Amino acid sequence: MRKLLKVLVITLCLAVATTGLAMANEHNELLMSKTVQERSEIFAVILVMHGVNTCYPNECFFQGLDNVGNAWWNVKCDECEDAYCVKLKNDEDGTITIYNCDSLGGACFKKLKR
Repeated sequence: MRKLLKVLVITLCLAVATTGLAMANEHNELLMSKTVQERSEIFAVILVMHGVNTCYPNECFFQGLDNVGNAWWNVKCDECEDAYCVKLKNDEDGTITIYNCDSLGGACFKKLKR
């Protein structure tokens, strides 16, 4: 199952990169439709693809959408105390940006205010 999800995420990322048709909000809708376990596995792959090889997420928290439609998620890892903020940008390329929650001054694991 885990290998299948990795293949799905990689295929999705390749489709976004080659077609430019997928929007970040579509990625967010996909994530929202998944189980907690599936989200953790998807975020584990996303973190690895962005150079974060520390651990496997055990908590995924949806902060919300900002005023331009970017989706903000927080993930906490189980083997360490690291937590990350994942921004799924609402752009043609479906850009993903990872922030360490420690660098955001307590902004993680709270609903966004719009």
